[in-house]
Parts: sequence; C-alpha cells; structure tokens
Amino acid sequence: MNNNNPPYDEGYLPVTEKHKIYYHQYGNPDGEVILHIHGGPGSSSKSKYANLYDLKRFRIVLFDQRG
Repeated sequence: MNNNNPPYDEGYLPVTEKHKIYYHQYGNPDGEVILHIHGGPGSSSKSKYANLYDLKRFRIVLFDQRG
C-alpha cells in the first residue's frame, strides 16, 4: 500500500480563530467524495490511506483530527 502520488489539493480548514485542521485530497476531483477520518490520537493521516479506495473513481479527502 504505497502512494507515490502527491495530493492534488491540500490546505487548512479554519475551525476557530486559533485552530485549523490540515486536509489533503487524492484521486478524481470530479468523483464521488469519500471522507477518510483517521482514527487515532498522536499521529497524522497518511497518503497511503488513499490507496484503500479506487482513485480513478473517488475523490478521497483525508484530514487530521487535530491541526
């Protein structure tokens, strides 16, 4: 499960005046959206998680629970 493709989009979503959440997107920008929420504290979402899905069919949005 190795994803060598960089995200086609990434950035930060403002949550509060002081906090923001990092996101990155993979796959088909026009595809049906899958929101992948990583499950554990203390780590960040990894690009390899996008490979769990069909990248030609879906737009995969990964984001971190904490900034």
